[in-house]
Amino acid sequence: MSDSDTPTPEQVLAMVQGIFAGAALTSYQPFAGRHDNVNLDLHLSNPTMQVVLKVYTRVDSRRTPWKETYLLRTLTSETGVPVPRVLHFDDTAALVSHPWALHTRLPGEPLSGVAPALDGFELESIGYEAGRYLAHIHQIPLAEFGELFAPSSAGQTSERAYVLAAITQLAEACAARQLAPPEVVDQFLQLAARAELLDRRQPCLLHGDYTPENVIVERGSTGYHVTGILEFEQALGASPERDIATLLNWGVEQWPAFQRGFLDGYAESGTVPAQFWPRLRLYQALVSVERLVAGGTRKPETIAECRRRIAQGLVP
Repeated sequence: MSDSDTPTPEQVLAMVQGIFAGAALTSYQPFAGRHDNVNLDLHLSNPTMQVVLKVYTRVDSRRTPWKETYLLRTLTSETGVPVPRVLHFDDTAALVSHPWALHTRLPGEPLSGVAPALDGFELESIGYEAGRYLAHIHQIPLAEFGELFAPSSAGQTSERAYVLAAITQLAEACAARQLAPPEVVDQFLQLAARAELLDRRQPCLLHGDYTPENVIVERGSTGYHVTGILEFEQALGASPERDIATLLNWGVEQWPAFQRGFLDGYAESGTVPAQFWPRLRLYQALVSVERLVAGGTRKPETIAECRRRIAQGLVP
């Protein structure tokens, strides 16, 4: 995002005072971690409190600001997952040109900044809690695979059809841009076509970007605990293995203790299908192809890692 996307102190104060008339802005700074939109950590006085100002600078056809606002307003009551409370949402463009929201500030900081200093026991404990919370999110059933709140004709009621459509589109992009050998893409399509593997009958709610950047932790009297889950802009309806694949691929591969705890916590609170491991490999390959096509980075090592995981997903 550019500096022009960040509201000025005068704009921030006007936003805050639209909700808390007598408030003063003590300080503000970027919220720790990586974020697609502008996230500011605000300290207020009168009332004295911490809040997060989120400006949705990336708005597309998926209606991410409205989707996230809806989910944050329903998730706590539905699942008990700790998420920010929406204090205000504004899409009028009266103060800034983008939709924006004011959220409660959950205590703690992103796991991504804390984890390197933790030992195996602490990582396993945090992983266990993170697994339980993701399993709770996945307990919310949805009617169709695909984007939330899209026209019904845009969704799929079959997991196999949904995955095949996604892979076909990705395969075309890979071929056009020579991102992966054609024979590898063909193998991937054949694997996805196996009806006995992609047989989930009903999609569930997925976080869409469940990574250490979006898991908030805080140290308590008995060690670190998960105190919040952030960033639901990428939420969708799909199969649980997709969320798990994203986390294991791009977030915690260097923390085996976290992975053990996460899988234990998830299995205790969620449903693990009989074909979990081959399904997970398939979804790890899928999210790797998506990352390759998205091209968020063109680093040779990232491209090589994506291709490695795609090939790994093709192993029977």
